[in-house]
Parts: sequence; C-alpha cells; structure tokens
Amino acid sequence: MKQYVGFIRDHSLSMGHLTTPAKDDYNKLITSFQSAAKNSSIETVASVVKCGVMGHRYGKGTIERDAVHTNIRHLQPLNFYSAEGHSTPLFDSVGELINIFKEVPDYHTPGVSFLVMAVTDGEDNDSPGWKYMIANEIKHLQGTDKWTFVFRVPRGYSAQLQRLGIPAGNIHEWEQTEKGLRESTQFTEQAVSDFYDGRKLGLMSTSTFYSNLKADVAEVRKTLHPIGKEASVYPNTIREGASIKEVSVHYTGNYVKGTVFYELKKREPRVQDYKLICLREKNTRNIYGGQEARDLLGLPHNGTIAVAPGDHKDYEIFIQSTAYNRKIPMNGQVLVWMNARNMKGKRTR
Repeated sequence: MKQYVGFIRDHSLSMGHLTTPAKDDYNKLITSFQSAAKNSSIETVASVVKCGVMGHRYGKGTIERDAVHTNIRHLQPLNFYSAEGHSTPLFDSVGELINIFKEVPDYHTPGVSFLVMAVTDGEDNDSPGWKYMIANEIKHLQGTDKWTFVFRVPRGYSAQLQRLGIPAGNIHEWEQTEKGLRESTQFTEQAVSDFYDGRKLGLMSTSTFYSNLKADVAEVRKTLHPIGKEASVYPNTIREGASIKEVSVHYTGNYVKGTVFYELKKREPRVQDYKLICLREKNTRNIYGGQEARDLLGLPHNGTIAVAPGDHKDYEIFIQSTAYNRKIPMNGQVLVWMNARNMKGKRTR
C-alpha cells in the first residue's frame, strides 16, 4: 500500500490572528502522519500547497507549491507562518493537488490512494481555474474509491462543501479562535490515526474521516424514522450466491425492483446517491430507514461514494438494490421494504 497526502495551508490575510496556532497545527499534523505511516508501515508521500499567499495578481492571493512528492519522513516543520494574501483561492488549491497527484507514475497501481486535506478560516472566493468544475471532479474522483477529500472550515460552511459532494463525515467545523484551532488540531490528530488503521485493513478511501460512524442508539432514534412495521429481514438459506430476487420470492412470494435491500457484508466501492439505506440495531433489532440514514452515517446526498461494514458500530446496514440478479452469500440477509419505492428523494418526516 502507498498513500499520497496533499496539505493545503491557508495563508490569506484573515489568518493573521492565528499564525502561531496555524503553524503548530501544521507541525503537529505532519508529526501525526509521520507516526501513523511508521506504525502502519504504509509508504506516505506528501505534497503541500500554500493557498492565498501574496501574489502579483492585482494584490490578490495566489497559490504556491511548497513541497511536491516528499516522503513524509522528510517533510520539515514550519518555523514561521505568514498570512498576507488578499483572497482565498481554495478550489484552485485543491485542483493544484489533483494535478500533482495525477502526474505520479503509479497513479493506477492497486493499493495506491490519495488524501487531500485543507484547513481554512473562510471559504473560496477566488478560484478562476477550478470554480466551475471542482464539484464534478471531486465526485468523479471519490467514485473511484481511491480519493478522500477532507476539509476544516468555519462553523456553518459545511453545507456548501456537501453541495460539492464532500461527505459530511469528511468535514470538521471549527471556531476561528486560537482555542478553536487547537481543539481542531487534537481532533484531527486522532482522525489521522483512525484513517491509517482503516488503510491497514485494506480501505482505500473514507467518507467518515472525522465521524467514523460512531453514532449511538439515542442518535438513531432521534434522527431516523422506524420502519419495523413496514420492513422485514430474511436470511439467504437457499444456497450460496442465490439472487436477491430468489431470496425475496422465497420468503414473500414476490419481487418488486427497488424494494429489496442487501446487507453490507464487504466494502462497496460504488453506492450511488439515489439508493436508500436502512439500519437495523444489532441489540434491539429495530429497523430505521429513509434519507436521514445518509445524514446519520455522514454520507453525502450527491455523488457516488464507497461504504465499508467495518465503519459501523452497532448497526447492520442494508443498501437498496436495483439489480434483480445481485448475488447474496449464504446466510447473508436481505431486507424487504415495500414503501421504499415511494421514498425516492423524500425524507421520512
């Protein structure tokens, strides 16, 4: 396995009151990656882009490559952090890292994945190169199950990024104070460790960099709508690899496209945004469904994403199937929810 990591540092003028904690944040982030890479024995190569540095473009901020394809062991800490640019070309900075990564010779090699991380105290306001194509590019790259995009932004800015297709679980909002940034640093250090734990298990990307899908029962009951009276779960006892249609017909006598869900037993690299997700508590066997399931799990409502069973704590996850011939493993489970065909694009409340 090999991990490419790209860091985006915000050097715009608004970061002026946070230069010391910003310097400490970057240095601790580098140390976290160095430690995680060493402990997991995963080769890690880093590139760094400075966003919003003072440029000659009518005084606006520009972007600079600070490091390209440097082994994480050799990435040096900062002694000084400047903040002087008059704009924040955040999306152009993301695009710059995308271009850097696409140039690597082992881009298509199995086991190679890419992580882009940005920390900013504002939002994009000056990206003439990538403003109108960043959303489609991010959605496309995330759909390959090799790319992860992570952002730390001010409170209230998460919704804008989610509209680009960034999973809610990959966004961390922080207060624009020294205390807020230091707390964000600690949170991110743990998230880096968790990310590499997942990589050791073979995960190539994540949609839950920060959340890890560790929701509790109270959160489920508060957020989701119970559908236990409308849905039932059945095990495949027919034979190994029986189709999802066969299992449904065996138990219910019927099969209706879009009303049968398969249990998430292995990593699914491509779960489309139009597919519903249902949860069943392992302890109570209560079943919950609807669009809110994506919110609870930190999954975006737009774009194709990857989902892994190891991300989930107390729940069995069922994903809507639109293929009648999907193969179900022996004793694998299917969930039949007839009202699912009426739920497209709707919330249950």
